Amino acid sequence: MAKDITRVTVNLNSELVNQVDKYAENMNINRTSAVAVLLSQAVNSQKAMNDLGELIKLYQEEQQKQTV
Repeated sequence: MAKDITRVTVNLNSELVNQVDKYAENMNINRTSAVAVLLSQAVNSQKAMNDLGELIKLYQEEQQKQTV
C-alpha cells in the first residue's frame, strides 16, 4: 500500500543539518528518512506530554473530589 507523500521544503541552520546527517549515517538511512523519523518522534513525544498533562489534571480533580 503506497503512502500519500507531500514534498516539504524547509530552511535549517547548518548545525542542525549536520546533526540530522550524523543521525542518518548512524541509522544507515538517508537524510529524508532521518528527518521523517525525527519529526515523527518529536510529534509523538509532544502528544505524549500533552496526554500526560491531561491525565495529571484528571487525577488531581479526582483527588480533590475524594477529599471533599
